[in-house]
Amino acid sequence: ENSLTTVLTKLDSMSSNVNAILSDENRTAFAAVVADVALVAHTIAARRDALDSGLAHAARTFENTSRASAQIGPVIDRVGRSADAVGTMGTEVARTTASAGKTFDAVGADMQRFSAETLPELERLLAELSVLSTSLRRLAEQTERNPAGLLFGRRPLADGPGESSSTGVRQP
Repeated sequence: ENSLTTVLTKLDSMSSNVNAILSDENRTAFAAVVADVALVAHTIAARRDALDSGLAHAARTFENTSRASAQIGPVIDRVGRSADAVGTMGTEVARTTASAGKTFDAVGADMQRFSAETLPELERLLAELSVLSTSLRRLAEQTERNPAGLLFGRRPLADGPGESSSTGVRQP
């Protein structure tokens, strides 16, 4: 009897739940859901051609994307190799610049030593050369005026007014 009462109680509870589910309010809501699903189905059916076209375009887009993805791998590899080459080139340029800097420093030190040691000596030699050049010019002018002067030397100057010659020797 106890189990029969339990079964009947559960059956009554279940019946109440079914009645609640099938209430007028829930049946109205269920009818609205069915009507909305029917409306969506009709809308999809009406736009079937557009949806088919969109799906076909999407399929083509996926195929093109797949091909592009397959082709982009080698492009990425080339870009990577190019980036590596640019990096290597940058390293070489940095080395060359450093080497050029060392060369310029060495040349600069040599130029400073040249300027400090050689230029003053060169200036002194040029000054002596100028004096020598002036002396040679005078000698050339004297030789041009008196070629015998190379053999006999300079002629004594003639006595000026009121002077008398003390040696009395005259040159030809």
